[in-house]
Amino acid sequence: MSIRSSVVDRFQSATQLFTASRASLDSHGGHPPHSLLARSFDDIRNAVEEGAAFSITDIPAFVNAIANAGGTINDRDFLLEKVLTLMATLPEDSDFGAKLHEFVIDILYKDLPHPPCSYLALPQPSRPIGFAYLTLPPPSHDPVGHAVHPGQVIAAIPPSPVNYAYRAVDGSYYNPLIPTLGMAGSPYARTVPSLRRMSPAALPPAELVFDRLLKRDKFVEHRGGISSLFFAFADVIIHNAFNTDNTVPGYTINNSSSYLDLSPLYGTSQEAVDSVRLRDGTGRLKEDVFADPRMLNMPPAVCALLVIFNRNHNYVAEKILSINEYGKFERPPHSNQAACDAQDEEIFQRARLVNTGYFVQVILRDYVGAILGLVRDGSPWRLDPLLAFRDLDHEITPRGQGNVVSIEFNLLYRWHATVSEPDTYWTEQRFSEFMKGADPRTVIYFSQVLYTH
Repeated sequence: MSIRSSVVDRFQSATQLFTASRASLDSHGGHPPHSLLARSFDDIRNAVEEGAAFSITDIPAFVNAIANAGGTINDRDFLLEKVLTLMATLPEDSDFGAKLHEFVIDILYKDLPHPPCSYLALPQPSRPIGFAYLTLPPPSHDPVGHAVHPGQVIAAIPPSPVNYAYRAVDGSYYNPLIPTLGMAGSPYARTVPSLRRMSPAALPPAELVFDRLLKRDKFVEHRGGISSLFFAFADVIIHNAFNTDNTVPGYTINNSSSYLDLSPLYGTSQEAVDSVRLRDGTGRLKEDVFADPRMLNMPPAVCALLVIFNRNHNYVAEKILSINEYGKFERPPHSNQAACDAQDEEIFQRARLVNTGYFVQVILRDYVGAILGLVRDGSPWRLDPLLAFRDLDHEITPRGQGNVVSIEFNLLYRWHATVSEPDTYWTEQRFSEFMKGADPRTVIYFSQVLYTH
């Protein structure tokens, strides 16, 4: 313990003794509130332990933000990082900290339009909830004999009750008013407008970009002490958000949904989900499997994390079945196949919701906390994007409007090059097996091996 902390502790003890001596003998069962003096010493102690919430080096970032309010702010001044650092060092009961938290969440959410204004290709048209549409392949005639155009809708079946208890496997109906927003198989959004048309001949070679930006000459440990497990988890998030369809010209389609739905484990199609489910009435997954084959070419820790989430799903499913809150599940499952399937479906979907929620909390608390340096500093504070609040004009801050992953996010958010020494060795051995001793830098042969495997 430092001398400063020791001095603060002594003053704080004296303050608490003084406050207790003047407290009411009967507080009717409640805890007496801390005095202003005691709270002040709590703030002093917090500043001593966590460091000052604001320093003189932060001034340029705030001056730039004020001077360019409503315009372009210089990101290299790290205004957002400095504001988050300030929030992390404020007392838990700080009213200013609470308002600042709401302000930051509001800025982050509204920084991009929801839904997006532009896409790489035309998105699928949205249709009213619950309606099923009948179309006839060309050339065709309707039931009366009239000719119809190719793909023309000839009938709309009235809606039936829609169950919103579970999330669709492809991410559709996240926003019930725009059902196809962010669903798997949709085009990427485009955030940055194209202001200058650049000829492909003017672009640098791909190998030059890799050598200048991604190639590592020597291993350097992370200065913040972050382990390779952090980057393995980042790989899971990357594959959750991006899965470009290479069969579509222009590479405009994302076969992943735009939501944190743990799709590397469950998949983004009914066929993929069925491939990992037991369907024995318990709602469990097959042991230690996952749906996305791309993960097999990632370092082992990535697959190990997915195995953990697989086991967590099965643990949750077992708890739901054993607790049997409403007494409607049977063990062993129903002999009637339809009843067994219905029980399995409900347990599976509920376990999937819990597991996905757990995945999101790991991202918000552990992953983002590590990025902000909170884990390194031992700070319990975390940014809470799920916070519900109202703006100053009393308008409720938007939530759940849906999202579409942008092509810019796909290009920039990559952690593959950040690998540990053991993962580097594993990767080199893996490529050596694929290439059968050939130099992987031989681009043509590398492409052949890549398509083979």
